[in-house]
Amino acid sequence: NSDNFLQSMNRLTGNLYSIAIPLNFKGNFSFLIEVIDVAGNRNTSEIVSIEVLGPNAVIDPTEWLVGNVSIDDLVKQNFTLQNNGSSTLRGRIILPNFVLINNISGSACSNNFLIQTHDNGRLEVLEIFVDGTFSTTSFVADDTNNVRGAAIADFDNDGDCDFATGGSDSNIHYYENNGVTPITGSSFASGVLVGTYSSSSWGMDTATGDFNEDSNFDFVISGNNAQLFLFSGNGDGTFRVGAVTISVQDRPESLEVGLFDEGDELDIAVGSSSRITILLGTGEFKFRQ
Repeated sequence: NSDNFLQSMNRLTGNLYSIAIPLNFKGNFSFLIEVIDVAGNRNTSEIVSIEVLGPNAVIDPTEWLVGNVSIDDLVKQNFTLQNNGSSTLRGRIILPNFVLINNISGSACSNNFLIQTHDNGRLEVLEIFVDGTFSTTSFVADDTNNVRGAAIADFDNDGDCDFATGGSDSNIHYYENNGVTPITGSSFASGVLVGTYSSSSWGMDTATGDFNEDSNFDFVISGNNAQLFLFSGNGDGTFRVGAVTISVQDRPESLEVGLFDEGDELDIAVGSSSRITILLGTGEFKFRQ
């Protein structure tokens, strides 16, 4: 039914979402997507695109031209999925940036803040307001040095975005969002050690995504060496430590997660001073270069 369908909607990374469609679903199924513009930066060229993977499935419409939306205006579009067979289906939704999702479960996590990191280890938060402006910086913590990235996601599935960092001490520090608003440093619990990695004195960058499609957020972090370290989220703010270690050719200075080929598994783009390496996901934390 529609409740079960939309409850399983999950942010993979950035503006990419996934939907788990019930096995052996057959017939017609209608659902509604609602979006809201939080920053007043939508334009007529932006499109919500839906793709359903399955030999006997048809989605109508496949694209929704969102158009100009006033700040805080809610716009809606109905979609119909028709499946004439009994094959396993998988849905994929691509959305414009800075668009919030309303679904039945209310489990969408909105990144309405930025984490600013410093080489001296100081972590600061800036709230993003609905008009696209930012608050002044507010101190969160300074638990380690040489931090150059923060992984932001709803790691404990409570609807609020949390974040994790790594630095020179080779520890992963997790900061749970306690839901206190407006967002300041007091909106986050004290850092908790949830894992270790080989930093070689620096935490270079992080990126988040659901790499094993269990509806829990994972993250990948790079140190000052030629390795990536992937931590699998358990959905309660804890992680399977060092789920995967990936070797690359150069020191990874920048990480991005997305779908870079025609597959349905998340990939990782690794930027260094001399090259960009694409790690193509093949499922269950496995990648090929």
